[in-house]
Amino acid sequence: MHAEERVKDHFDLDKQLEAQRVTWAVLHTVAPRVRTGHRLADLHQLLAEAMAEHHVEKAWHPPQLRLGPSTRCPFGTPAVSDDPLREDDIFFCDLGLIVDGYEGDCGETFTLGRDPEMQRIAADAKRLHGEGLAHWRATQCTGEVLYAWARERAHALGWTLALTKGDGHRIGDLPHHRFFTGNLAGRAYTPMAHRWIFEVQLWDAAGRFGAFYEDMLR
Repeated sequence: MHAEERVKDHFDLDKQLEAQRVTWAVLHTVAPRVRTGHRLADLHQLLAEAMAEHHVEKAWHPPQLRLGPSTRCPFGTPAVSDDPLREDDIFFCDLGLIVDGYEGDCGETFTLGRDPEMQRIAADAKRLHGEGLAHWRATQCTGEVLYAWARERAHALGWTLALTKGDGHRIGDLPHHRFFTGNLAGRAYTPMAHRWIFEVQLWDAAGRFGAFYEDMLR
């Protein structure tokens, strides 16, 4: 274990995995309820309801709920529009929830309607993430090499890999930043499983929208 991957003495992997499972469950409760005409405030309300249903009270990072053109925005930046979702549109949810003292973190992109490019970028974000995990497992590559590979693969798929605040990060028992606050893309060693979130954010060339997918290295 690299020093940047340390956890507290009482770290329980089963609890870490459960936090991730519950965070995905909340996300997949919210997404099917999103409809044409919903605005950002509506998604926040849906999230609050879903968290209550799954008995989750707190988050360790603010939810990133992105609609339409705001799907290109880096983490933590304001939305570029509060327009309601259209019949053919795109959105993503990035949730970082606290479950029994552990940090869950996941993100996925969804589409409404039948816009083929929106559907393609959403599918490719998830695809590239899965291929990246497979590449890391097979090669035991460093964080630097993983993201260099992901940049080239995104280009081959016809997209730009956006790395501003979307370049991976630590995760663990609360708070992980006690040990490390930097990114995965800058790590010159092989990252271990269950300590890192691998993020993929893609942009289309015309600047209209993006897509996001993230999950734990495992």
